[in-house]
Amino acid sequence: MKKIVLNSVIIIITSIALVVLVFFTDGVQSLFDLIVRTNYYWLFGAFLCNVLFWVFGSFTVGFLKRGIIGKKNDPGQNFKTVMVGQFFSSITPFQTGGQPAQVYMLNKMGVNAGTGSSIIILKSVLFQTVLFLYCIILYITNRQFLVLNIPNFNLLFIIGATANLSLIGIYALFLFKSNMAAKAVRGFFRLLHFFKMMKEPEEKFKEVQESLQAFRDGLSVLVQRFWYIIGAYAMQILQQTFLFLVPVLMIRALEGVFFFSWELFVSTAMVVMIASMVPTPGTSGGSEGLSLLFIAPFFYNSPKMSVVLIWRILTYYSNIIFGGIFCLTVKEKPLISGQASEESLEV
Repeated sequence: MKKIVLNSVIIIITSIALVVLVFFTDGVQSLFDLIVRTNYYWLFGAFLCNVLFWVFGSFTVGFLKRGIIGKKNDPGQNFKTVMVGQFFSSITPFQTGGQPAQVYMLNKMGVNAGTGSSIIILKSVLFQTVLFLYCIILYITNRQFLVLNIPNFNLLFIIGATANLSLIGIYALFLFKSNMAAKAVRGFFRLLHFFKMMKEPEEKFKEVQESLQAFRDGLSVLVQRFWYIIGAYAMQILQQTFLFLVPVLMIRALEGVFFFSWELFVSTAMVVMIASMVPTPGTSGGSEGLSLLFIAPFFYNSPKMSVVLIWRILTYYSNIIFGGIFCLTVKEKPLISGQASEESLEV
């Protein structure tokens, strides 16, 4: 409870700071002019891109769930599961609250805890690998533009890519070299405990082991149903594509033209990858700063801080608002999961 309160305070402070910056940096007159000239049909289209981000996320859960437990055993309600996860991901550092919330939702629908953990961890791994590969390809094909137009781009890209690759590498180690990975994680947790940055390292290590074992079990089932993996990857590509398209429709709404649309799409992808490693609830602070560098400069005739605020409303605060509405339909708190029986994976 204390962590949720602290995270909420961080979000509120960051939000207030952003709004204050908008008024003091852009000025009231500039904001009024922006409100008058904005094409709200295109702005709604930008919001719909974020809705499709949620929709294709639910399709991903559906593919993975059916691949592991079978079509006949699928209880559905994938969209609700994803929206509850979006809410808790948005209010916790590194989006860590989203996974247990989604596992809880699956458990309420009759999917046992081990299978639910496997599905949600696999979804996270797919998202991370698709995001990394997506950005690597975009970097290779658009490197010259990015380096010439974004200050310190190479450094920021290396930091973001290395962090993402390290996370993917941990999962790969647990899959192929589980003993080596276990020793590395345990040693890292003990180091954090030594510097008083973590309590009960052995308990945390056991939690990580259980989660990654569920990941291995789920993957061992999925490899026998390869088309479900292909389907889940396709949904992740579409999901992230629509997320990256949000500023492209925003520029049409605010500026009246599709100006440098592809470059804006590429820059947005880089923001999402680099900001995903910012250790604050909803990547607050980091996303705003990066979008001011990567996205706002494309909007020549619009107040820059206002652009950042609109982008965050569409892609972040909407997750909290609409995800929160779905959370209200859940009788118990999603983060307080019942003690489900530890059954074996069933197909």
